[in-house]
Amino acid sequence: MTPQQFRHLTGELILRADSGAYAVVQQLLDHINLKTTLAFYAAEQRRAAGKVLDDIVEARRQRKPAKT
Repeated sequence: MTPQQFRHLTGELILRADSGAYAVVQQLLDHINLKTTLAFYAAEQRRAAGKVLDDIVEARRQRKPAKT
């Protein structure tokens, strides 16, 4: 694994654990501009965002309707 691949993996692991931690990744990888971090990682978070939505929809489906 090259140093650059290790850096990228580090960013990925952080964002998998906390999908909104772009500022943390920016600081850790020493990106001067947050746009750099977003350019590399935001597009890859679409899958994670889709999973979050799937989980929300599934949780709502499993709720029993309220009795009126």
